[in-house]
Amino acid sequence: MRDVEAEDTEEKYSAIKLNGNPITELRYADDTALLSKTTEGLNDLMQNVKKFSQNENLPLNAKKTKVKDSDKSPASSRHSFRKLTNTQNQKYSVLRIPWTARRTNQNILQELGTKERQLLKNIKQQKLKYFGHVVRHNNLEKLCLEGAVEGRRGRGRRRKRWTQDISDWLDFSVREASILAQDRDGFRSAVWEATSYKDPP
Repeated sequence: MRDVEAEDTEEKYSAIKLNGNPITELRYADDTALLSKTTEGLNDLMQNVKKFSQNENLPLNAKKTKVKDSDKSPASSRHSFRKLTNTQNQKYSVLRIPWTARRTNQNILQELGTKERQLLKNIKQQKLKYFGHVVRHNNLEKLCLEGAVEGRRGRGRRRKRWTQDISDWLDFSVREASILAQDRDGFRSAVWEATSYKDPP
């Protein structure tokens, strides 16, 4: 069980708050990511984990422990954008299409002898199914989807929300989609309808 000291540390150094709840760790399988807005806070969180591990006789692997700093600096943004540009150039290279060619995606699909983008269809299906799974349970994933993140929004164009695709594909509001997801059969039919190929008008 968590002690009072650990809870105070979370409240003081948490990097993210959802609906007032401090989020200081993310777990996946046997990996744990600690989140803090300061180096001091991260060190305190690490000490709490170390203390708990020693009490439970669970050794920490120092060689697998890494620290990563995340920011919104212009240099970091340019680096990420260049990686996306390089990926797009590689796609054109594989298809043997010069980057100067004015070709639409639909035109390329016709050349390949298909109307449907199977990969995009699979992505839509998996994302919609995951959304339905999340909203049917009360857990951290649902809190991340529906919770309000504290702090001020950054400058510039508002980022696209993860749930925006859900609204666009199902033609429902997120609230309506969440209610529909409680009915598994009804939601399954809606997903099938949203991911079925339709001839462009």
